[in-house]
Amino acid sequence: MTYRMKTALLAATSLTFIAGGTAQAEEWDIRFGGYYNAMVAYASNDAATGNGVDDTDGLGIAFDSEIYVLPTITLDNGLKISARMDFEADNDGIGVDEPEIIVAGSFGSLVLGSADDVDLGAGIFPSNLSPIDDPSSPDYIPTNRGYNETSFRGAMADLAYDIVPVQGDQSGVSRANPFGFGSSVISTTNPANDGLTEGRRITYFTPRFAGFQIGVSYANSDQPRAGCSTNACHLFDIGANYAGSFAGVDVMFGASYSVADTNDPAADPTLFRTSGEITLQNYSFGASFAEQNGSSGGGEYDGQSFGVGASYASGPWTFGIDYFHGEMNDYRHIGFGPRAQLSSAFVSVSYRADERTDLSVFLGHVSYREDVGDGGFGTPGDNIDAFVIGTGIGLSF
Repeated sequence: MTYRMKTALLAATSLTFIAGGTAQAEEWDIRFGGYYNAMVAYASNDAATGNGVDDTDGLGIAFDSEIYVLPTITLDNGLKISARMDFEADNDGIGVDEPEIIVAGSFGSLVLGSADDVDLGAGIFPSNLSPIDDPSSPDYIPTNRGYNETSFRGAMADLAYDIVPVQGDQSGVSRANPFGFGSSVISTTNPANDGLTEGRRITYFTPRFAGFQIGVSYANSDQPRAGCSTNACHLFDIGANYAGSFAGVDVMFGASYSVADTNDPAADPTLFRTSGEITLQNYSFGASFAEQNGSSGGGEYDGQSFGVGASYASGPWTFGIDYFHGEMNDYRHIGFGPRAQLSSAFVSVSYRADERTDLSVFLGHVSYREDVGDGGFGTPGDNIDAFVIGTGIGLSF
């Protein structure tokens, strides 16, 4: 069966779900909202090689804002149809981010649209220390994904990597891999298979039985074509997660596995991710792991990463500590064995001024190591250590 036939079959199946029963409906419920996050951080950098970034310090400023529209309608047969349209605003203008349509009912849910991360999303990734939204629920309505402890921890890591000149001599690009940083295992336990960060996908989630849920999905690159031109395409994912409580202890864990085609005949990209979190009263503990193998370009994205974290909440205060370590092939020396490693540790304190305003401060250390310098074997790695201190404010409306 061709990919086009499979896609048509999935679409026909979704129409069958929607058509079952009387299809009359109530009025549309349209919600509007958004958020605005702002962060400022200072890094004191200490580099060991003469690559132009020795002992340089830096100030970083980051903004993240979004306006969303969430129309939802419930049919007389009980099916709930909702859409998510996020509009990101930055200095380059306004763009639509992650448009999706969700059809949910007793059968589970179908999600059709485009996403920044084309993996299944059925796993739980506790490097964020938060469960994903559950679109399999008939009561599911996409919520504001604005400021919270999860987004703050991710944003502070991104900002820290921005102002720490990791691999600063790569044509002015301060990235361990300018084609995969932020979506590869060197910097996250929630990477994209073979570095494909955007795509069109269709996903099915089962209902949750005894706490368990399974999901499957198919995704292609963000172009309406059947072939591959860059990196991966035709991604197939399967994943499962569990959420439950035992004697006051909340437990969540999940795993997903992804395979893909690529225009590289020697590549066979696979991505495995797993994670879990335990919450006891005001304490939360989480861990996550990811491994990429068989990626294109001779294994450019191959590597592993793990993260652990804990937090304590008391009234409006939340105290957190996180550690991350990732390593992957050094893309400048693909096929010869050298690796690059990135580690970070953060402590953070957040204060919820009200239900729509959060204030935070954080202190962290970032370490980058190379087995071999960019000059080749016999040259020292462009290693760097940095201390980062910053503050942030998050508003939702």
